[in-house]
Amino acid sequence: WLRRCTHYLFIVVVAVNSTLLTINAGDYIFYTDWAGRSF
Repeated sequence: WLRRCTHYLFIVVVAVNSTLLTINAGDYIFYTDWAGRSF
């Protein structure tokens, strides 16, 4: 039971980390696009 719970928590942590990475990459692409247009 405990192993299944930790496995599930690990999956949740990985999903959250990948979501944060995607958000950060999107922000970075948006920022570079905006900077390239303004200069």
